Amino acid sequence: MEFFYLLFLPPLLALGLIASYSDVKIGKIRNKIVLSGFVFALLGNIALLFLAKLEIGGLENFIISKYFFEFIINLLISSFLAIFLWYINIWAAGDAKFFIMLCAIIPLVFYGQNQVKYFPSFVLLFNIYLPVFSVVMLKATFYFLKLILKEKNKIKTKIKSNLISFNINTAISHLSLLFLILLLSNFLNNLIAGKMPFLNITIMIAAFFIFKFLIPYYKKFLFLSIITLAYFIYISALIDLNYFLIAKYMAVFMLLFFLIKMFITHYLNCAEAVVVGRHKIAPGMILTRESIKLLSSDKNLFNRISPFYSDGLSRKQARQIKDWEFHQDRINESRDNFEKIKIYKTMAFAPYMFLGAVLTIFLNSLILEHVNKMLFSIGFLKNLFS
Repeated sequence: MEFFYLLFLPPLLALGLIASYSDVKIGKIRNKIVLSGFVFALLGNIALLFLAKLEIGGLENFIISKYFFEFIINLLISSFLAIFLWYINIWAAGDAKFFIMLCAIIPLVFYGQNQVKYFPSFVLLFNIYLPVFSVVMLKATFYFLKLILKEKNKIKTKIKSNLISFNINTAISHLSLLFLILLLSNFLNNLIAGKMPFLNITIMIAAFFIFKFLIPYYKKFLFLSIITLAYFIYISALIDLNYFLIAKYMAVFMLLFFLIKMFITHYLNCAEAVVVGRHKIAPGMILTRESIKLLSSDKNLFNRISPFYSDGLSRKQARQIKDWEFHQDRINESRDNFEKIKIYKTMAFAPYMFLGAVLTIFLNSLILEHVNKMLFSIGFLKNLFS
């Protein structure tokens, strides 16, 4: 164990600190930092292979072929996941590259005994997002407590408007997607039950990504919801499920999911966003959904500047937004609205990734195990995903 610390820990900590500082200071992780990490990872693994061959450093029983096979598979899965999260605009390109670098430089031994087979970096991913979610929830809670004391009426109006927007079509689409997740969870539990640690919590995390990707289609095309619900009823009839019990659990889960989503979204759109003049738009700025919707009202402009990525606006996009002029037949109200653009405040993600790596090194999967036990001691969650 000391060998792994001595070989990989110093470059990991040094590069993690440098990347975090760079992300906070200039808002990006330089490629040379990531490249240095890959070089250290390569040299470290070559040294590990060499010392294992010589049976030095307590590595007499080290199975080289098994270790490097699992290491490469984990790195490939991590790379695919990082690219996918970049592609769907969850991560910036620099964050994706930094995550792959961390997976390359962290030896498998640091993930602990209870790890996901072929993808032990799931522990790292969880240790990254736990502090992110905790910080956002804490800041959102303080924000709403202040808001409640100052503007009770505005909060009531906002809640009412959100509930009104949650119409029958939205309810059906959300419910059908939750039934789809339930079917997938039962299928996966029957297929790999006991073979994959943290399977249920993995399904819960995946549910958020499934919602983000599929909900626009389910809202737009009602037949998708009808097909999903019909298939669920058919499967339920075959395996004799308790409809009332399932409906109760799904209703509770959907309500909690909707409230948490509304809570975080409203906080990000209000407290973590600022309004700037259109002519002050600069590369790297991240437009809010509200701003993207506003820009989409002018199809000519929107087709020229889309798509948008988590890295923020490119130089070309920023220039086109600043230089764009409405045609004379546009109404004045639209023109006035277009002069103000809402952007998100930038948040450096590299420090959270580095913190997740440190938690993984020193605590392994300990936090994940405790959270997993805590979540699934809750009655309705245990029954929902069993």
